[in-house]
Amino acid sequence: AYIVDSVMDISLELTKLSKENELYEKLIELSSQIKELKSSLKGKKLEILKGIEDSLNKDISNLVEFIYKEARSAPQLTLKPDSYSYEIPKDTGTGKAYSNLILLDTSLLRHTKIPYLIHDSLLFKNVENKTIENLLRQYSSLSQQSFISLDGEIVESTSASEIVANGAVIYLTF
Repeated sequence: AYIVDSVMDISLELTKLSKENELYEKLIELSSQIKELKSSLKGKKLEILKGIEDSLNKDISNLVEFIYKEARSAPQLTLKPDSYSYEIPKDTGTGKAYSNLILLDTSLLRHTKIPYLIHDSLLFKNVENKTIENLLRQYSSLSQQSFISLDGEIVESTSASEIVANGAVIYLTF
């Protein structure tokens, strides 16, 4: 009986150790697969971000040409998995910074299903009137709604007044 019990104990221990080895090998295999999938996912994310970045930068460049009607450096959007940057080349003026923000917003609107855009008059304060007029033309061509607040001479200029009149929903005065 002692020999049978010893053989049984050894057999159970062997079965247990074989199962542990099998599970360890499975763990190594799954860990390798997870590592490969994470690497593939990282590559796909970078590929997708690069596609979005290229598409938005091309659109922003086209918007710059349309809005300024001359060759100007377009701002560049750089997308990374955990961050982004929006560089404005060679011009750090407040008006240029605001108009480039408007360009980014407009491009994002054109590339997404966002239903509307809202811009306050503060963004237009230091932007040239002709640029604002061209931005208004761009807003009016969008399929989504644009809610903007304008004040001062731009609303009263002859070239912009027709665009404003055709798109205005409400006028507020003080």
